[in-house]
Amino acid sequence: MAVIAIHGVGQHISGASAEAVSSLLESIGREDGRAESNPNRPYFGFAVDQIEVPLRAVYTEDLQHRQANERYQNNWWTKLWGVFDERRGFLALQRQRGFDESAKDRFATMSDIPEPPKFDYEFMLTQLAAYEGEPDRNFTTPRLESQRRAGSTEPRVHIYDAHYSDLSKQQSTIVSFFFAFYQLLFHLGSLSLQAVYWAEAENTDDSTAPAPEVPPAEAQKTKGQAKPPRKFPWAWRILSSLHAISIRSLIMFIPLLNLTMLGLGAAAFADKLHGTTALVAGLSLSGLMGLTLSIWGLWKTVSLPRPLYWALTILLGAGICMALFALLAYPGTSLAPELFFNRLVVFPYLVLAGGFIFWVAVKFAEMRPGAQWVGGAVYGGNALFFLWQLYAPPQGASACAAQASFVTARLIFGELGVVWVVCLVTALLSWVVGWFCVETTADPDKKCRARSALRTGRFAFAIPASLFLVVTILLWSGIVEYGSKKLHVFQSVSNFAAAPDWFQKVPLLTWFIPKYEDLDSWMKHVKVRKEQADQADLKKFPPCATPSSSACSNVPPKPPAVACPWDDYLTGLLLISVTPGIPITLGLMAVCFLLLVCAAAPSVLFEIFPEWAEKSNDKQTCRAGNWWSRGLDNTAILIRILWFAIVPVPLFFGVAHLLVWHPGYVSAGSTFGKFLSYMSQLSFSMIQGSGAVIVVAAAAFAGGLLKFGGTILDTILDVDNYLRTSPVDQTPRARIAERCTSLLRYVAAFRDEQGRPYRRLIIVGHSLGSLVTADLLRFLKTSASLPPTAETPSQPARIPAIDTSLDAYGFVPGQKREIPIYLFTMGSPIRPLLNRFFPHLYEWVAQRPDNSSPETELASALKDPYPITKDALPDPADMAVTGWCNAYRSGDYVGRFLWVGPWFERILKKNFTPQPITDARPATRAEMCIGIGAHTHYWDRTAPDVAHTLDALINDPSGIFPE
Repeated sequence: MAVIAIHGVGQHISGASAEAVSSLLESIGREDGRAESNPNRPYFGFAVDQIEVPLRAVYTEDLQHRQANERYQNNWWTKLWGVFDERRGFLALQRQRGFDESAKDRFATMSDIPEPPKFDYEFMLTQLAAYEGEPDRNFTTPRLESQRRAGSTEPRVHIYDAHYSDLSKQQSTIVSFFFAFYQLLFHLGSLSLQAVYWAEAENTDDSTAPAPEVPPAEAQKTKGQAKPPRKFPWAWRILSSLHAISIRSLIMFIPLLNLTMLGLGAAAFADKLHGTTALVAGLSLSGLMGLTLSIWGLWKTVSLPRPLYWALTILLGAGICMALFALLAYPGTSLAPELFFNRLVVFPYLVLAGGFIFWVAVKFAEMRPGAQWVGGAVYGGNALFFLWQLYAPPQGASACAAQASFVTARLIFGELGVVWVVCLVTALLSWVVGWFCVETTADPDKKCRARSALRTGRFAFAIPASLFLVVTILLWSGIVEYGSKKLHVFQSVSNFAAAPDWFQKVPLLTWFIPKYEDLDSWMKHVKVRKEQADQADLKKFPPCATPSSSACSNVPPKPPAVACPWDDYLTGLLLISVTPGIPITLGLMAVCFLLLVCAAAPSVLFEIFPEWAEKSNDKQTCRAGNWWSRGLDNTAILIRILWFAIVPVPLFFGVAHLLVWHPGYVSAGSTFGKFLSYMSQLSFSMIQGSGAVIVVAAAAFAGGLLKFGGTILDTILDVDNYLRTSPVDQTPRARIAERCTSLLRYVAAFRDEQGRPYRRLIIVGHSLGSLVTADLLRFLKTSASLPPTAETPSQPARIPAIDTSLDAYGFVPGQKREIPIYLFTMGSPIRPLLNRFFPHLYEWVAQRPDNSSPETELASALKDPYPITKDALPDPADMAVTGWCNAYRSGDYVGRFLWVGPWFERILKKNFTPQPITDARPATRAEMCIGIGAHTHYWDRTAPDVAHTLDALINDPSGIFPE
């Protein structure tokens, strides 16, 4: 017998899953505390052998191999309109069929197929089709061979380890920390778009199809009744466009603008260098750049014949670069040598900063198409504006770089304001249009899937938006506090009273780039109100008992701070960016976090103390299951609160704040003005403190959360990584599927010393491993089942992918199944998470996701489990699986039941004889609750039910699946 162990979320050592399975099997016969010498134990250890598995990519059909990642932008209009569109393959085809004749032909071809591929097949095809891998590669993995007792007729067992965490997770702790932060901040929005795109595809793919004929008898019955709402495909397209604009603004335009502001703002430090120091720094930067370009050029060209020429070429490149920057810095500086030194430092710095930002944008474009154009345009345009200010400083300006940086930062702040408004407004409009789309969907199943998908879209938007808000506070409060107030970078910037603010000449700009006088007066008003509040607090709660106390009299007075005319202005800009509603936003976020912690607390306790599970009874088991069921259903409410906190609240307070500090609209003395003043005081207190302390404390908190956040965070990040569609030729799912499929080929080709193949294959998948297995088996089955299609003038013939090395498993319809596959999953997230949040990709699990309508709400208590019917989804036959058994714990916060509903009592006969709930004979579905507990203790000896069920599948599957 062959057993393949596939691990779940998190980092795992190669071979650990196979060892865990072997440990489970070895534990059989020790439950009563008898010694290890018990002669009735079925397993007496396992011998370990390292094997080499040749790697070969998963076969995909020939037609889709060429077009699965096509963007279908065949004319200038579609290329211009879709410059930022990341959809490829089926989604791009569905989107562009109104512009492209070949797309119409492709859809006509697909309509000839009796059962066209589902969305999950199309999505996985997009991830696999462009991947080819490298030739002559092997995968090293352990194979554990069972040692049976003497004279035993029980079959030998080989356990293989399908280790894949090295393909999907960074192994370095430091790198994994930043990679996790990157995923949460930048890539999670991609899942938001994917969910909305699939909802759009389902509700627009048949918009041109003729209406089905209604029999006269049915027409008579429905006569006079209200007709179902019409479909509005255009509304779905508007929805996806609005949502895409909000996501792209959030995770592409806003980060690149912030990076540009940081890069150009740092140029102000050039004014801190004077004379020889500035000259040496400028020439060093220029020479280093010239050396780098020279070495790169020589590396790309033929080597020079003599070493002297090689050395002279490198030095000449450095000299030319220094001379070039000196010539650029010289104009207009004949009477001001300090200005020449200043520019000599600034120019090479601008080139280096621009190169770094453009490199980041190019790497970002692998995930977000068009990011390189945005990065180049944003930095290039603002850098030109910076140079204009550098060459034409206001009269009397003594700090040219700081002056240019300050004015440019104000301009970028205005650009950020515009982008944030566009982001939040489109997010708000997408909610309105999404409500309309859901309510006008007539099909109840489609309506449930659409509701769940749009909920996922809002959730995956709210998380990065919340993180961006926190990062904005941390980053820019530290820069304002230490860059301006401590290091006094902008201390010598000229006063606009002497040099008029040219921004004030354009009325529209004043709504996004505040006038100095308006914002300064408002900030003084806020500071006065805050000081009055602080004085009132001091009177109520004096710091010392008596004024003459030595503890007070010995404290030396603080020296007066050096006043900078721009400190309040910069703090005001930061206050505008986070809006006075930040206390409400953070408070609502804290409420969401608190409710989530309360929902997961019992499961987390059982995760930490697994021994508690052994002492629990049925009531405790049911109580834990029902508690987490309510908590999981409560995510719908949490998503609404979080989205409300990050979209309507900042939008309302941002507009209100704008009207208050713009004179003539809302008086600061009015009731509404006083309310805004109070909220501004609270926000001002939050961003006023020591920037470095805030940054360090937040970094420590974020590090602890990412490192010790446990399985919940690992689940979010690993699922996000598993669903990635970039880079196109190296997606994580393609590499994982290659390794698992290659292991299936190895098992199919194995023969023992007598030339016999394996009798059956049991795949044991925990957590994400169950998802990997189910997706792969479904894809292999679907690929082998697709009928060929004839060639059309615009499309080649479809050639199905038949991998003959997998013939033993019977993926091809009608093919003899020589090695039956049995699937044993534990803590599977397929229904509780994947079907709930990505209902279109996992429609094969349940037509209506849990918690998507009142009709699908799970009951809190049942006397009997739901019966498993023969047509219940998911169907093992869709994966060429002979039997699928699913085990779960009642408090598992990642994966639980697939078929039986909310049944939370331990299902097991006495003497550890498994008796799961099954469908009718011949059974192919089996499910069992193994008691109370959480997610990570299925592999150890706290789960004897798992060990005995696995042993039954090895020796006689009919004990689990009655024939």
